[in-house]
Formats: sequence, C-alpha cells, structure tokens
Amino acid sequence: MLLKKSIFKSSFLFLLLIISVFAGFSGCSDESEPVTPQSEHFDPEGWVINDASNAPVLVVWQGEIQKNWNGLEISDTLFAAVNVLSDQYSVKFLDGQKDVLNAPEDPDQSFNWAIEDTSKLEIIQNAPGDWAFYLKGKNEGKTNIELFIMHAGHVDVRTPKIPVVINNDSTGFGKQIGKRIPFEKDERNYKKAGINFQTGNLNFKFNLENSIGFLSAKFPLPVV
Repeated sequence: MLLKKSIFKSSFLFLLLIISVFAGFSGCSDESEPVTPQSEHFDPEGWVINDASNAPVLVVWQGEIQKNWNGLEISDTLFAAVNVLSDQYSVKFLDGQKDVLNAPEDPDQSFNWAIEDTSKLEIIQNAPGDWAFYLKGKNEGKTNIELFIMHAGHVDVRTPKIPVVINNDSTGFGKQIGKRIPFEKDERNYKKAGINFQTGNLNFKFNLENSIGFLSAKFPLPVV
C-alpha cells in the first residue's frame, strides 16, 4: 500500500512539472506584449528618377550612380536653378532583373531625403507622402542629396550621394500656376484682347450675373 502511494505521489509531481513547463511557454506570449510579425521591407536593387515626361534623368543600380543606361548615356548629376522649380521628378525603383517597380504602398514606408548644404538647395513636394519632388535652387554652387525609403521612422534604403549643380538661370519663372489674360467687355460679350496664340485653342464661358468665368486651353503656352 505504501508503495502504491509513493508511485501515485511521484506521478502527480511529474504531472505538475509538465503543466508548469507548458505554462511557462504560454507565458512568453502574454497578450500584453503581442508578437507582431515583422513587416516585409522593400529592398530594391536600384532607383530611377524620372522627369515630367517619364524619361529617366538619373539611375542608381546596386548602390552606384549609372552613366549609361539601356545603351544610352545618362547624367550622373541633377541640376537646379536659383529661385526656379525644376521639372517634377518622380521616384521609381528597380528589381533584380532591372524591371521598374512602383513605390511601396505600405503606409509604414515613406519617401524622405537629406540635403548636404541647405543654403544652396531645397526640395519641394506637392503633398507630403508623394514619391515625387521638385528641386529649387537658393544660391549658385554645388551640393549633394541623398534619397531615402523610410520604414517606421528609420532609414531603410538610401541612394548614394547624388551631385546637384545649381545655376543662376534668369530665364526661369518657377512653377506656373496660372496665366493672367486681359479682357475687354463689349455689351454682354467678353472678348479676348492683347494675346496672340501660335498654336492651340482657348474656349471661354462666362456667367455675367455672378461674374464667373471658365477657361480651357491647349498647350504649348501662348506668346503674349
């Protein structure tokens, strides 16, 4: 009888030990500290900076700025003018087969940059979060920029330092947001005055009661 009690007690203690071990493992996954799967990092092999016509103006492949791309010479430098906005540059990427990739859609990943000399250059965007930008010179000279893919607040991928040359271009007028056109009124009709168009059309529609006007145009821009 004593032997049976001893065997039963040993078995009971062993069972308690097994339960304790499993409880310890389950304690590692306490709901107060959930284990969140690490989001997949976007890790391209290259960058492509396109101009407004979607043509590449600068290419980075495996950490090196390219001077030839797809059999054509390409600049290893970006250019800006003082007090003038550049073309809008869009940011694309390259996979291991050199196929073009769009920017990541993960909200934890974003576009950012660093300018070596902010007294010479600034970067402007239409809206925060765009994978696109303008260059605007402040003073003539040279500087470098780096472009980043940010992930959850830290730099995940970066370009090498990209040279930027800033010139004093007096022919630029910055980003065009509109054009002032003089009109003259003839009774209840408005007619165009003092403007000459080489190509394209202008269409006008006016509501004389509330003085609202609508204008549509085809470009190139007119010569005034």
